[in-house]
Amino acid sequence: MLTSLFSHRSLVHVITSSMLVAAFGSATAHHLFEAQSEGADNLREATPKWHFLAFFISAGVFANLVSHVAYSRITYPRLVARLRSLPPTTPGGTSATTPRSFLAQVFRPKQALSAQPSDNVPPGFGASGVVYATLAFAALAYPDTVLAMQIPPTFPLPIQYAVGSLLVLDVIGIWRAWRRFNHWAHLGGAAFGAFYWAYGPQAWEFFREAALGGLPPSLTILPGPKDTSEQPDSA
Repeated sequence: MLTSLFSHRSLVHVITSSMLVAAFGSATAHHLFEAQSEGADNLREATPKWHFLAFFISAGVFANLVSHVAYSRITYPRLVARLRSLPPTTPGGTSATTPRSFLAQVFRPKQALSAQPSDNVPPGFGASGVVYATLAFAALAYPDTVLAMQIPPTFPLPIQYAVGSLLVLDVIGIWRAWRRFNHWAHLGGAAFGAFYWAYGPQAWEFFREAALGGLPPSLTILPGPKDTSEQPDSA
C-alpha cells in the first residue's frame, strides 16, 4: 500500500500524477503552513515540507486501504458467487458444457468480452488517491478557486463543481464496474482530504508538542514590552 504510490504504468502516468500533485499539493501545503498562525502556541515551522510529506504518505496509504477493503469485501464475494454459478463438472473433472457452447466461449468476439464487467481486482499504481486528497483539501480550503486548463484549453469551472463531478464519475464507475481507474482509491483519497482539512492541522500540532515533550516557556509566554524610561538614581 505504500510502495505502490511510487509505481506507475508509464511515463505519461508519472508526468500527469506529478503535475497534479504539484498543482494542488502546493495549495494544500500553503494552507497547512498558514493554519499554524491560528494556534495558541508560538511554534511555527520553518517549512511545511515535512507536514506535506506526512499528508502525502497518509493519504496514499489510506486510499489504498479503502481500495483493498472494498475489493475484498465487495468484489471478491461477487467473484465467488460468480464461480459458484458456473456449470457443474463431470466426475472426471471436466465441465459439463457441450462442445458447441465451448466453441462459442472460445470464439466469442472481443467486443463482447470487453463489454462484460469483470470482478478481477485491478493492480494499484500511482498516487491518484493523493491527487484526490489534495484536490478535495484545496476545494474546501479555497472554495472560490476557479480551474481552467491551457493545454487543452477549457472554460473556467469552480473547483467545487469540478470535484463534485469527478466524485460522481467515480460512483458511476463503481456501479458500472469500470476498470480503467481505481475508483475506490479516488473516493478514499477525497474522504481523507476532507477529514484532514477539518482535523489535520490540530492533530499535527498535538503530535508535534507530544514529540517535543512540551513547549519551552520561551515559546509559550511572550515577553512583555520593555520599559525604556530612565530610572532615577538611588544615591
